[in-house]
Amino acid sequence: MLTNWLVHDRMPMGGVTLLVAKPKVGKSTAARDLALAVARGEDWLGHRCSPGVVWYLAFEGRREDIKHHFQQMGATGDEPIYVFIDQPPRDMLNRLATLAANQHPNLIIVDTLQRLIQAKDMADYGEMTTRLTPLLTLAAQSNATVLLLHHAGKGKYEDIDAALGSTAIAGSADNVFLLKRGKHYRTISSIQRVGPDLEETVIELHEHSGRVRLGGSRFEAEVAVATVEILKALQNSGSQQFLSKTDLLEPIEMRRQVKFRALKLLIQQGSIVQLGSGSRSDPHRYCRSEVVPEFPSGSQRPGTTSPSVNEASNKDGNEGSKWFPGSPNRWEPDLSALFDEPKRAEDPTPVSSSQVPCTCTEDSRELGNLGTSELGNSGTWEPETEREPGEEG
Repeated sequence: MLTNWLVHDRMPMGGVTLLVAKPKVGKSTAARDLALAVARGEDWLGHRCSPGVVWYLAFEGRREDIKHHFQQMGATGDEPIYVFIDQPPRDMLNRLATLAANQHPNLIIVDTLQRLIQAKDMADYGEMTTRLTPLLTLAAQSNATVLLLHHAGKGKYEDIDAALGSTAIAGSADNVFLLKRGKHYRTISSIQRVGPDLEETVIELHEHSGRVRLGGSRFEAEVAVATVEILKALQNSGSQQFLSKTDLLEPIEMRRQVKFRALKLLIQQGSIVQLGSGSRSDPHRYCRSEVVPEFPSGSQRPGTTSPSVNEASNKDGNEGSKWFPGSPNRWEPDLSALFDEPKRAEDPTPVSSSQVPCTCTEDSRELGNLGTSELGNSGTWEPETEREPGEEG
């Protein structure tokens, strides 16, 4: 069966996709990056996007942060991105269905699911099935991809069980993306009914552009962190300059194969030196390369296969170009900019309506049925001012 893709191999047209993560992990950041990629017909996380109109329904988050992130990503205001920022009116789903039938958006982003459907009990399978049915119908009838941002539950649940509430939520989606946050990096993976699954992979945020991208695999990221921990252990060993493999690796709380791989890489690049033959009477010992004893010129250091590991690693003349993140030249890995949530712009200069990366054409002003779209409104859908008693502004 031929599939029409919004994002090739990742998000089918006319279907529902779920993006699940705990708060402050980066759901909204990833979704806004997707919005710009679809509006421009660019790649998203290495996969081709079909260009088209995007609706971004922001029921959470501050208006200033949303504007700033779009501007940071380089949006010009010419992209077909339409934004609603506020709490949804009670008949929001009916309005969306009517507008989508007339205006045919390619991508509808709901940030977040619970804010839209306002379920009384998200753990109730029957209620959630009923609440989700209009969204499934919206996707099918409009042929748009409906992306639902949803919170993960407490605890260390895996796969589709990570979604907060009933299994009906993940079960109703065609594809489910999971964002996770660790101590040093964030990862993304997918469980897909349509298309191949995405294995858990590091996802990075470019510090200056605000765009997201895929990094290496989770294993590669763990190895990078392990190299730093090994070097720190040697640096903090005090007067004990030589450590056995057990003393060096056992305190590091990571998988055994990760630690062994990191140790091997550090030896290969010359950041540390392995001494000893590995026998019971002469076990391997490890030290930093700058404290290794001097050996006669041309001889091999114990535990190595070449006269000088440092010389061998730099013999191509590209010194520094092959350093692993844990080399002595970089004690800390380059992980600080991995997928931080966008911050409010420091520049207090007011933003003019022409600078705001959201557009509102004459034809789209019917979207003002959700509110108003007057000049000076920065291209966003302003909601109606009438409120139910006790409803937040």
